[in-house]
Amino acid sequence: MSKFTRGFLIFLVVFIVLYTLATGLLIPAAKNIFLATFPPKDLPKPIYGLLDPLEFTPKQPQTPPQSYTINTRDAKLPESQPKQMVVYKVKPSEQSFEAGKTARDNAKILGFSDQNLTSDLKGTSYKWRNIETGGVLDININSRILKLLTPLVGKSSYFSTGSLNQKKATDTAINLFRSLNRFDDGLYSKGTQKVAFGKYVGSQIYETVYTQEAQIARVDLFRSINKIPILGPDAKKGMLSAVVRDIPPNSESTAHMNYPIVDAYYWEVNPESNATYPLIPVSQAWDAVKSNTAVVSNIAPKGANPFTDYNNIKIDSIIINDIYLAYYDNFQYQKYLQPIYVFEGNYLTSGTVGGSITYYFPAIEGQYIKQPLNQRPQTQKPK
Repeated sequence: MSKFTRGFLIFLVVFIVLYTLATGLLIPAAKNIFLATFPPKDLPKPIYGLLDPLEFTPKQPQTPPQSYTINTRDAKLPESQPKQMVVYKVKPSEQSFEAGKTARDNAKILGFSDQNLTSDLKGTSYKWRNIETGGVLDININSRILKLLTPLVGKSSYFSTGSLNQKKATDTAINLFRSLNRFDDGLYSKGTQKVAFGKYVGSQIYETVYTQEAQIARVDLFRSINKIPILGPDAKKGMLSAVVRDIPPNSESTAHMNYPIVDAYYWEVNPESNATYPLIPVSQAWDAVKSNTAVVSNIAPKGANPFTDYNNIKIDSIIINDIYLAYYDNFQYQKYLQPIYVFEGNYLTSGTVGGSITYYFPAIEGQYIKQPLNQRPQTQKPK
């Protein structure tokens, strides 16, 4: 037995030494030689060079969360994430001598005439204002960004009850953006729509799930590319969105209330691309979330009103239920559509679920991203 024990211990020591050498030196060296001789065919193709850093519009909670927990199906980070993703070009807005006329045509569709103009026609931003409702329309003739905001407090009389439904609201919004020439991207025609109905309680609008009492609807339009979602600065809001009513017949005199709130940030994507860039591991993005360096894209209390914005909410801890990759769209033009990691979950306040929260973090390896000017090393002038 003593002889057998000594032999087994010697064998065990030799095995451990050989295993350590193999895993630490021999196998990596052999792997490097193999990769050098037979390089993989799916190497990244960063043909666009260094990409511009993504610019986010973060929401700010009152205080940073104190703890983060993964609550996915297996309580782990996803293991099957790709190591690289395609980067797509975003088409710039085309400059046109007719841009000013087109903006005025868009304004007429939204119920604003030249009599409502509050700006001259020499600059790049045209503005209209309706004195009766306080609605303000702003169209940038270069970027084609369109924003219409009408205060809705106390305006229940403009909106009838019980005539809206999911299809009618969606069709109304799509037809609007089509008439404004901001629905040409095929990704939108194959995209998804989110509809939230609202009703007046007193002078305020609140969400309702009953179409028979709905007076108004918010429609957000989303798109994806190759089954990967494209998300804007706020993950829950479409880059094309409109608040609509059931348009009554002969409504020319109140046409400005057909679509009282409209946001159109329209950047068309070229779906053809051979550029691929390597991604950071999802664990690195998760570390950024836990260290409060990821971006809070959306935060909303439980039972949040979709007709109200929320910010500066008290948060104690975070539970992440879903982790996935998406592409990031922006309010301002960006040359390329780049991937991001998305972390969705709930926040807790005083131990109870307070609402939902979404985090963003850039997914492309940092060496392929341009450094911001304030972070670039300073070069000394020769004496």
